[in-house]
Amino acid sequence: MTVPEPSWRRSRRDGYPMGGSTLVLKSTPSRVDVDLACTIEDGHGREVGSVQVVPSKSSGWRQLAQLLGSGSAASWEFVILRADRTPLLYVRRPRVKGWADRHERFELRDAWGRDVGRLLQNNGYLSGLRTFALQSGGKELGRTTLDDWQRVDGAFGENARRTVTILDVSDRVVAGITERRTTMQFIGNDFYDYTLEFEYPPYEPVGSLCLVVALAEFFHRRSEQGGMLRGVPGV
Repeated sequence: MTVPEPSWRRSRRDGYPMGGSTLVLKSTPSRVDVDLACTIEDGHGREVGSVQVVPSKSSGWRQLAQLLGSGSAASWEFVILRADRTPLLYVRRPRVKGWADRHERFELRDAWGRDVGRLLQNNGYLSGLRTFALQSGGKELGRTTLDDWQRVDGAFGENARRTVTILDVSDRVVAGITERRTTMQFIGNDFYDYTLEFEYPPYEPVGSLCLVVALAEFFHRRSEQGGMLRGVPGV
């Protein structure tokens, strides 16, 4: 029996995950913000994929936590879909249970459930802004750094800021992430889009790990500042 080639290896032929040097994770704003789904566009605004939450037995608790603006207290699993709705990657983000399990992580699997790699938090447990090591096969392939919310001039406007730089093991810049903030007028919640721009075509699974770094940024902002009650004074 022939085993299908892992989905994350197929993307290596194009040099970039989902075939583009620029990918934008765009929020899907809603009044009852209990879902963390988003679309993925290329640098020309064309939809090339999406991110959906995988239902589980704990979906009710997860939605309640998100409703209260504390979505990060729950465990989440996402599926990254191509434009044709076929799975590219599954991403599991277990909840942080305590001191013994204090470092946040995002675990990647391909469409057939095989391990691809993970992001493992590598700074302090109480850090408000997290950084991650990019790992696969027991090896470290790169790391993320914080950019002190560096303002980005140009087309993105005054609300766009460079937030993360992704480096390989030689400290060469692989990609950068820019955050753009929008606001829901009828509630006041802030929503954030994240643009991932590669400096060169990365090898796999570095490209897939970089895509999940953008998802991790999206997750933190949406889970910590989302929820229907976050726009209500005093909540």
